[in-house]
Amino acid sequence: METCNVLLVKDGPQDPFDAIGQRLALDPNVTLASEAPVSVEQAVVMIWEQPEIAVILIIGQESAIPAIVSAIRAARSDVHMLAVSIESGITNLSMRNLSFDQLSRIIHMLARPAAPANEGRVLRFHLRTEPNDAEEAEEAAPAAYPPAPLAVEVDGRIADLIDQSLDWVEAATRVLLDVWSPRKDEAPGFVPSLELMERLLEGFVSLFGEAPERPEKLFRKLVASLRAPENAQAPLAILFRKIDDDQQALKFLLLAGASDFDIRFHRLFGTLHDDLSRRYPSVGLACAIIAAGIRKTTPASIRGAFALNDPLRRLGIVPRAGPATLAGDMPLRLPPALADWLVTGDSDALLGAEIRWLYRLAPEDAAALLSADRKRRIRAAVRHALIGRDPVSAIFLTGSSPGWTVAEAAAIADKPLVLAPPPRPFAPEMLAETLAELASAARLAGWTLIFDLGGKSPESDALWSALNAAWPQFAQPPYLIAANATERLAGMAESHIVSADLPVVTRHDRQEVIANALSSHNVEDDALAEHIADAFPIALDRIPQAIALALTLAAANGRPSRPGADDWLGGFRRMAGARLPSLARRVEPAPRVAGAPPAIEAVVLPAIQRGQLRELVSHVRHTREVLEDWGFADLTDGRGVAALFSGESGTGKTTAAHAVATELGADLYVIELAQVVSKYIGETEKNLDLIFGDAQDAGAVLLFDEADALFGKRSSITDAHDRYANIEVAYLLQRIQRFTGLAILTSNHAESIDAAFTRRLRFKVEFPRPSAGDRLLIWEQSIPVPLRAKPLALRPLALALDVTGGVIRQMALHAAMLAAEADRLILMEDVLAGARSQFVRLGRFADLARVDAIEAAYGREAA
Repeated sequence: METCNVLLVKDGPQDPFDAIGQRLALDPNVTLASEAPVSVEQAVVMIWEQPEIAVILIIGQESAIPAIVSAIRAARSDVHMLAVSIESGITNLSMRNLSFDQLSRIIHMLARPAAPANEGRVLRFHLRTEPNDAEEAEEAAPAAYPPAPLAVEVDGRIADLIDQSLDWVEAATRVLLDVWSPRKDEAPGFVPSLELMERLLEGFVSLFGEAPERPEKLFRKLVASLRAPENAQAPLAILFRKIDDDQQALKFLLLAGASDFDIRFHRLFGTLHDDLSRRYPSVGLACAIIAAGIRKTTPASIRGAFALNDPLRRLGIVPRAGPATLAGDMPLRLPPALADWLVTGDSDALLGAEIRWLYRLAPEDAAALLSADRKRRIRAAVRHALIGRDPVSAIFLTGSSPGWTVAEAAAIADKPLVLAPPPRPFAPEMLAETLAELASAARLAGWTLIFDLGGKSPESDALWSALNAAWPQFAQPPYLIAANATERLAGMAESHIVSADLPVVTRHDRQEVIANALSSHNVEDDALAEHIADAFPIALDRIPQAIALALTLAAANGRPSRPGADDWLGGFRRMAGARLPSLARRVEPAPRVAGAPPAIEAVVLPAIQRGQLRELVSHVRHTREVLEDWGFADLTDGRGVAALFSGESGTGKTTAAHAVATELGADLYVIELAQVVSKYIGETEKNLDLIFGDAQDAGAVLLFDEADALFGKRSSITDAHDRYANIEVAYLLQRIQRFTGLAILTSNHAESIDAAFTRRLRFKVEFPRPSAGDRLLIWEQSIPVPLRAKPLALRPLALALDVTGGVIRQMALHAAMLAAEADRLILMEDVLAGARSQFVRLGRFADLARVDAIEAAYGREAA
């Protein structure tokens, strides 16, 4: 067996379980990454630094384990985890006779390469403390194989009610069994004699006189137990209330579930059917058993009541197609999900296999971030929509923002359950049956259903059609969310679906959510919350993931318990730009250095142009505040900021765009024109829409380098190509106006830009050729002092060589390459050689004489 590298993570001081680490340390096949268990923050750092860690063993409180798993998964998705909680709930999963040898085997099983390399597995167990002598006895006889991992442990009250129900089923069934059982000389399955037929008929008739006392006594005891306050939350008691305390319906339910609760009834019912392959009671048999326990009642009367029993029909015990389908030999069986719930008490058990295709995790973490005022306004909007509307089948939630509405519905719902179109096509009949099962499960669990229909798709359309036929089955109106609710409602002639117009998500709402997220980690910084809310338009449902990324960054930077502003900004920026732009190159902002001047100040420009860049940054930072909070939105058609950087090549336009993005702490999306412009009609517009959408979601700065290729002047139409080219320019004009972020256009020929664009530019910055003083600053920046072998004569270069900043940087780069080849620092001769190389490349041979003059002067000075 190969050695496995394991890291123990412990949440809180659970000293009795430190023995796990001590025992694993003795296993020759296990290498502990740390001698003692580590905290979550330490674990995040260690798994980054030690990629050989294959398995993480988490020990902690049940409530803390999901957060620990999420934090570790955000740091490294390929690591496997074994989570051990240290408490027992009403229903839990436990290891039977778990020995340390078995634990070691499970760790090695996890680490085997059978799992996908990019996704680690997570196993969770509940662990209970045992007396020392039991532990010693376990050590004495370790199991040879790993145990079957999980076994269901049932709460005592649930088990007691199930036992009482089975007692009644057994007693009631024995009444029939006594009558139908043959004498010793008679065998079932053969042609009965006339004597046997006569005796069976006499016994059968006698059943419907005085009812036997024992079955009814047991049933009255069960009903009393179900009504007892201490059993109110037991599944069987909840089910009894949901069928309106209908005792006859309860008897059918108990008979239908007996074979699932106790395997002995398989044989008993098979014997009564005279067919051992029939392990569940038929409708006729169940009616006979129930009638036998009720005075002066016949199976026929029970059968009629059974067919019309609405509670049973809602729960799926009676087929929903109607009484005509109820053949006497139809088997009665509880839906498997319902049977699991009755035994375990876990409401998740009600989510059957088909329902799970629709099930989505409720964004509870995101819903918890909503302010009390926001939730109050949402509830008021829903109440207002319901005024004067009765009956109501469903409630469409509209008006909010994408990524917010589902979390907002979950915040105001009692026990929310989120569902969405299935990822694969469903047959209409199967989808209808799945919704019926879902309606039954929601009644029992008390869920408020939230259907997120999303955009237009075949799966979404199929779910919508199935829902329109299923509204009467739901106990309470579900919430509906769709990309276009009006389109969904337009085709309905008469509808009991109401539309609740939720309040629009404002800048203040976003700031409150971010502030609550920071406050949950003991950070009270309104300015930081305001900055994050304005810079990164992340949807509410993605904010918990952004927090996890920020904590991961803090741990990687050596401050897991005290994330700084840069960590929070970095986490939200990464979350906002999680989807890589498909038609652009993303450039992350340069890291901030403590004490360093702002990035814009490092751009060598005249004072006027540098001032324009500062104003540009200020406009971007305060656009939302001025337009939304101050009400200036009516003064402008565009919500974003557009700027044109013009000037000849190499004057610093692209460098300035990078500096602006760094100053804003935003990603820079550099548009790849070759991928954007398409020869196919309409494709360019689609590509542009993707670019603007990606950038807007990420809060990124868009950079259109050499923008005149896209934003050029529209021409007179002479053929179809001119027509479609003009359409592209017109579309781009509309799209940039709808863009809410910063778009920077750079061009060497500003006069080529279409006039319609220039009218919509908020800034136009002209980048001149650098003066001698500016050239000296660029030389100083390009060759840092620590890389110089000795003082360099940079001033003569700046005075004599009239070149742009881009050319200066190329000269410096060439000099650095020469020095690296010679394995030394940069000398003046390297710089001069770099200057010559660039003049030759540019074809400026006349300037070589200036380089020779500088070299001669430098040589004389050195001599």
